[in-house]
Amino acid sequence: MARHRDVGRVAVSGASVNYRVRATRVLIPVAGAVSGLLLSALLLVVLGKSLRDAYGALWDGSVGSAFAWGNTLNKGAALAFCALGFVICFRARLVSVGQEGQLYLGAMTSTAAALALDGAVPAALAVPVAVAAGAAGGALWGALAGVLKARFAVNETISTLLLNFVAVYLVGYSVQVEALLRQEITNIATEPQSRAVPESLRLSQFDPDGASQAHSGVLIALVMVAVTAFVLNRSVFGFRVRQLGGNPTMAARTGARPDWLAVKIMALSGAVAGLAGPSLVLGEQFRLRADISDGIGFNGIAAALMGSGTPVGAALSSLFLGGLKAGGNLMEIRADVNAFIVLVIQGIVIVLVAAGAISMRGESRSILKQMSATLRLDRLLERRSPVECVDPPAVDATVPGRSQPTDIRSQGPP
Repeated sequence: MARHRDVGRVAVSGASVNYRVRATRVLIPVAGAVSGLLLSALLLVVLGKSLRDAYGALWDGSVGSAFAWGNTLNKGAALAFCALGFVICFRARLVSVGQEGQLYLGAMTSTAAALALDGAVPAALAVPVAVAAGAAGGALWGALAGVLKARFAVNETISTLLLNFVAVYLVGYSVQVEALLRQEITNIATEPQSRAVPESLRLSQFDPDGASQAHSGVLIALVMVAVTAFVLNRSVFGFRVRQLGGNPTMAARTGARPDWLAVKIMALSGAVAGLAGPSLVLGEQFRLRADISDGIGFNGIAAALMGSGTPVGAALSSLFLGGLKAGGNLMEIRADVNAFIVLVIQGIVIVLVAAGAISMRGESRSILKQMSATLRLDRLLERRSPVECVDPPAVDATVPGRSQPTDIRSQGPP
């Protein structure tokens, strides 16, 4: 009975631990966001800016209207793709910071596919192919870093960081050369950018006739959040990913090849991050430019860290950062806040929220240790109660035909 009581206490207290950990996961990022906004308010007061005008513009620019909501959702979707790409590698303890370059490659391949398919195939087929081309471009860039790691033992953090610059320069070159993607040069004022993507090949908007500009890339991002969560948590491949991050030696003993598994993970991560390229080109800007991204890939890494490395958390953090970006633009215009100060405010909020998310891991561990000590789980696991069993009856030699139970533990060796 005592043992059953101990097990019951473990079950009840385990539920309490889960509740406290989940509450911590929610409260700490929220506290970090509030602290960041308060600290930013102090900065605005020092600069002599009106808090009412500044934060009023931030609110109106992020969620104050249908247009603001659409802008927030679009920016959040692009951030979510990059954040999910980082999460996939993060589960395998691979620190990939190449989401910016994968975004650029995805944007370039998506633009090339859309312009090449214009008029050649129906739009219903051309749009999915263009989106898939963006994912393929990102996967290629991610796999390249994976091969460098598997074949030449190049650290993935260094390779992905440097490949970002290569991708940016490749896109810049492609929009400078008319034989590649640059629009036709008609005069000296022609900007170095691609031809405009035809309207029939653009991502459809949820409300074409309304003020909101939210496009179907938001829906694709939601689907990718669900797919990524399922693959990482419920699939055999996800188990391999976690196994590689937890114990590569054990992964090798169970039949996996850690080096080439890392290539697959990097390619999958790049494919998801590469979807941010079509989201920008086919959904918002409709042209490929050398500066198509304003640091979305790196902000996606921050969103992943803010979300504690989980797909759902990364998506919510991306939506929050998308609102900061959308509202920051209006803050600059309406409240006369310098663009660099807006970036500083965004940076303060990101750092505090990410720091809170990272510290949450240590808090969760301390909660578990405290509950373990309280319940004396170690003693419970080490306890070995005698096995209760019913032995076969032994025949009593003194009374024929009568048997009586005998405890075999009282008998000596035969």
